[in-house]
Amino acid sequence: MLNSSTLITLIDDQEDYLIHFLEGQKIIQEMVLTQSLQASGLNFYRDLILTTMLMTSLLKRGERLGIYIDSHYPDFHFKIETDFDGRYRSVLLPEDFKEFPQKLCGRLRLTKSFPGKRPYQSIIEINDSTIDQLMILVLIKSYQIDAHLFTSKESDQALLLMRLPPSSKKAASKLTPKEYWFSRQKLFSELFQLGLNELAAIQAFVETHGLKFLHAKALTFTCGCSIENMQALINALSESERQNLYQGSKELEVVCEYCKKKYQLLQK
Repeated sequence: MLNSSTLITLIDDQEDYLIHFLEGQKIIQEMVLTQSLQASGLNFYRDLILTTMLMTSLLKRGERLGIYIDSHYPDFHFKIETDFDGRYRSVLLPEDFKEFPQKLCGRLRLTKSFPGKRPYQSIIEINDSTIDQLMILVLIKSYQIDAHLFTSKESDQALLLMRLPPSSKKAASKLTPKEYWFSRQKLFSELFQLGLNELAAIQAFVETHGLKFLHAKALTFTCGCSIENMQALINALSESERQNLYQGSKELEVVCEYCKKKYQLLQK
């Protein structure tokens, strides 16, 4: 059984492209265990997680990223929080969401925190966008990055292709990210179809096709919920709101929306 998923960074020196490859089988296994979604809703959540988790590759040491999608049509809420070290937690609500919408309408909020600096936030309006189109819009508006992403249909894997900026010694690649994908489509399609989930096997495969391995990081589901945090949320409510929650009882059961852990809170 896999201990974690892996985010692998590769470079194509010949074409001056950076490739972030997400092997996400363990992420999807954990998603199935923590969510009660089925059929199309489960597949939609899969694509959401794989595409948004690619953004972890853009974080620097000590940074944290949050992506929150409030969709008006169809009606759902998606949250994912991750950090440089690969720790993440996510949720899709409502839990019985059954659709796989081709286009989304609503709003995306991105937050990014930095050590010793003020956090950054950006709001992106969603107007009939696919998941991939939305994440590309995030890359352009929030990161000013020339990139493209692709999600596998055969395996729980995804790619983020980034054109490297020009340097004093070398101009930027003439290929757009989409053109680069097509130039390497045979390689990437075969990689997706193989569905390799061991780092050594993935590294050996890509290196035989001219890509250079740079580094990899493990991605692990980590929820920082605690009874103290839950109690603090309840305490922040007004007296009447707390009374409505307890409904005359001395004890209240609350469930973490991310990991589904249950807590029993005593009324104070």
